[in-house]
Amino acid sequence: STHPVVQVDYPQDLATVTNANGGTNNGDTISWTLPDLLPGPQQLITFTLQANSSMPGALTNLTVPAQVSSPMAPTIALQVNTVIAMAPDLSGSILAASRGWLPPGASATFTATLVNTGIGPSANTQLTMTLPTELAAPSGLSPGLVYHAGTHEITWTGALAVNQTQTLAFTSLISSTLVTAGQLVVNADVEDTLGVITPLSVTVNLAVPDVNGTGDVDIADIQQVAARWPLPIGNPGYHPRYDLNADDVIDVLDIIAVANAWN
Repeated sequence: STHPVVQVDYPQDLATVTNANGGTNNGDTISWTLPDLLPGPQQLITFTLQANSSMPGALTNLTVPAQVSSPMAPTIALQVNTVIAMAPDLSGSILAASRGWLPPGASATFTATLVNTGIGPSANTQLTMTLPTELAAPSGLSPGLVYHAGTHEITWTGALAVNQTQTLAFTSLISSTLVTAGQLVVNADVEDTLGVITPLSVTVNLAVPDVNGTGDVDIADIQQVAARWPLPIGNPGYHPRYDLNADDVIDVLDIIAVANAWN
């Protein structure tokens, strides 16, 4: 074959040439004019394409056609197809509460931080947060959050580009009728555009006058709170279990709260 010409028509909207390996790249095709090729021997040509980060969708077919031509032989058409998995990764998303301990009747703020650390966008991201019955209907919802009273759920749907972070928050009152120690758990699922689900969860502990968890409030509960008076947050002896009004200090107000509940 006399001076065979190889031409690769790569999809420039989806990929960038990072190594033409001696070929001529005109921004749409790569071409090589080779020395005479005798019958029998083979000539290997390699080149490298890098998928663009803006490639649409999660799974994209990267099709690269080519042709080999020569004045002494018919033109031969070639083609290779590669599926590029531009998958998102939302596994670094978190759900957090404003405080780990709160008394009944207090307001709690919950924040979901969604982050896409994958190599592809999540065009249709869905967040579903399920509230326990002890939390009232939410307020102060971030734009895009929708509350569904029938299921006591909050949802959000939107797109997350690569390396994008989306912060979504709401506030809800804890039922004032709770009197025993316990936990409130908000569960959430984040589903990316491929259907991969990342579960999230956050727990708020109840700071109640029954600080020792025996089922009733007695002198022992008063003594335990009084023994920590006055300790501010940051002191080694401070624990939010005994901070019954969540003001970051165990003081006389907390002693009064437990004393008023003494039955």
